[in-house]
Amino acid sequence: MRDAYGNFVSGASVVLTATMGTLGGSSVTTTNGVATTTFTSGSKTGTGQIAATVENVTVVGKVSLTAVKTK
Repeated sequence: MRDAYGNFVSGASVVLTATMGTLGGSSVTTTNGVATTTFTSGSKTGTGQIAATVENVTVVGKVSLTAVKTK
């Protein structure tokens, strides 16, 4: 994440949501412009979405998931 002058932003609160799978955290804080969490796909196959919202601005990305059976 960058500010209006192109500088990386630290300390911004980012709210994350996912339509499939599980996020390691639903609210994270940026460090040097980056917000990090984990995503676990679970047992479903399909296309999900992960959304990140900062100050009423939302960006959505699509994720293709394929379930794999384990022994």
